[in-house]
Amino acid sequence: MNIIFLTLILLNCFIIFYQDYKSRAVMWIFFPTLFLLLFIKSFLKYDIHEILFNKLLLNLLILIIISCSVIIYFSFKGKKIKSIINEMIGWGDIFFLFAITPIFNPIVYSYFIIIGALISIIGKLIFDYINKSKSLNIPFAGNLALILSIILILIDLKIFTDTSIIYSF
Repeated sequence: MNIIFLTLILLNCFIIFYQDYKSRAVMWIFFPTLFLLLFIKSFLKYDIHEILFNKLLLNLLILIIISCSVIIYFSFKGKKIKSIINEMIGWGDIFFLFAITPIFNPIVYSYFIIIGALISIIGKLIFDYINKSKSLNIPFAGNLALILSIILILIDLKIFTDTSIIYSF
């Protein structure tokens, strides 16, 4: 059963990665599908109370705090209230960050977002340097899907042995 869920999660992440890189847009159905797969996978190991309160709600709170902080920052910077959706971050990025809330404990979720953002920025700078392009778009959801896939594969291959530090399956 574990390999089936892993395969479905990896397939879903690959589609998100491919679509985000190809067209900077991801079909919406892949985000609730990913959420459902991750929720079921967590449910098979943890009770519903732990998933809802110790992961989902706390991670959602972290996502809201980060979003509000970014809105406040750019509003002060621009001296007016600014919407970051579709200007700086897409709905797909937010939906992906919500979709992965059942998998990580709150500390690891925070680290995943920060490290994923840093890898995305560094990767974008390297890509622009190599290709001599100056696009401002970063396929954030696609990058995070790729990083999540790598983490899940490394855990499945037992390369990461202390999975409690990395994620909460």
